[in-house]
Amino acid sequence: MKITKALIVAGGGIGDVLMATPMIRAVAAENDNVQISVLVVSGVNRQVLQSNPDVFNVFVWKEFENDKLNLIKLIQKEGFEIAIHSHGSTRNYFHAIPLLAGIPIRLGFNRRPLGGGIMAWVRMKTLTSSILYSVGEAKRTRMNLDLLRFCGIENDDESYVLSSNEPAVKNQGMIGFHPGCDAKGEIKRWPIERFVALGKKLIDQKCATKVSFYLGPSEQDLKSAISGNAGFEVVEAKSIGELSEKMSLCEIFVSNDSGLSHVAAALKLPTVVLFGPTTPQEYILPTLHRNIEMEDRNCSGCFQRKKCQNFEPSCMVNISVDCVLEAVQELQSK
Repeated sequence: MKITKALIVAGGGIGDVLMATPMIRAVAAENDNVQISVLVVSGVNRQVLQSNPDVFNVFVWKEFENDKLNLIKLIQKEGFEIAIHSHGSTRNYFHAIPLLAGIPIRLGFNRRPLGGGIMAWVRMKTLTSSILYSVGEAKRTRMNLDLLRFCGIENDDESYVLSSNEPAVKNQGMIGFHPGCDAKGEIKRWPIERFVALGKKLIDQKCATKVSFYLGPSEQDLKSAISGNAGFEVVEAKSIGELSEKMSLCEIFVSNDSGLSHVAAALKLPTVVLFGPTTPQEYILPTLHRNIEMEDRNCSGCFQRKKCQNFEPSCMVNISVDCVLEAVQELQSK
């Protein structure tokens, strides 16, 4: 199938958009001179794509939140031949827009077995072709690429695309931490006290000379626990470009299951990812990493409710500092 104009629908956060970049690259590689536009949720997600050589244009939903009809008209005017949903495109309006814009071919995922009632059925009916979304059975990047088989595209490159800049020279001994997560996902946070204890051990055992804590606007409450500790610094960036530039200096990155763990993978940083209520099998990074997760956990429904049903504050408290320390040291030895 020859494609000249395609709309990729990449919902979700920073990590979801990065997990859609292999799909974007695969479409571009298979179709010479194709114009690929991407529909995302927020301006931050546009920043993730701004240096992507395969992206022609980005539509930001939040910029049209009060003018949805205009967004539909703009997309209709582009004359897209195909709309392809990534795994993160679960919002009802993301399914409605390609249909209302008259895009003839609309590919996506059938999530009905996961529940969702009548709206899950409606979302599936907006698609012309779909594949079954199976929780925990495959990486999301792999599922995105599998969707392209409807277009005759076979591609196995799951690496992320973030920046065309040359790799930075590493700051020897600097380890990066992301102790936060978006405000709606606090259940995924390992306690800040554990991050602080891990940082102290890394410095005391000469595994690190500096520990950099990367914080976003919704994570300012974590600052007080970090400040005043020797060898610690708080890093705040005003853009994804600045963030990736600063993160690229790290030797190793330790993160909750968040967008920044995927940024680290895009920068090819060895990364330790801490999992609680989310499914590690879906978020396996395409670079050197160690996933740490709880055994014998029953997190069904916890993430959807944004509240742990079995532990307070969450099952993340059961991940020990020594377990994460061992994972960092293992990556350092590779």
